[in-house]
Amino acid sequence: MAGTAGEDIFDVNIPAEKQRVTYQAKDGTIRTVTKAELQEQMEASEKLMQGLNETWEEKMAKTQEIQKEREKALEELGITVDKGAVGVHTPKKMPHLVNLVSVGVCFPIRPII
Repeated sequence: MAGTAGEDIFDVNIPAEKQRVTYQAKDGTIRTVTKAELQEQMEASEKLMQGLNETWEEKMAKTQEIQKEREKALEELGITVDKGAVGVHTPKKMPHLVNLVSVGVCFPIRPII
């Protein structure tokens, strides 16, 4: 179905994977892709643009949130990170044995279910 000003109108009943679009690239080559591929490229471009439009403060806040999540996950495994210093402690929620001969070796005791 042809629209106005050289635009095509796609049938909504046909899946995007089966609809083909032919266009001329900047280098002059003719390319044919599916509508689904174009949609994926558009979504990727929009995500990239959102990242570029974020302020430095927003990016820093996201980074700090990710760091807190990582530290929490490490702490659950018995590893603490405090101002650049890394330490190992025994898990609080799981029974365990500590080998006093080899420093830092902890053996968790798994419950038998």
